[in-house]
Amino acid sequence: MIKEIADVLICIEMLKQMYMISEDKINKWIEKKQAK
Repeated sequence: MIKEIADVLICIEMLKQMYMISEDKINKWIEKKQAK
C-alpha cells in the first residue's frame, strides 16, 4: 500500500509541475471540496 501511495504522490507532483499549479491553489480546492 505504501508503494502505491508513493506512486500517487509522485504523479501529483509531476502534474503540479506540468500545469504550474501551486500548493496554495490545491489547498484551496481541497478546502472547498471538504466543506461540501
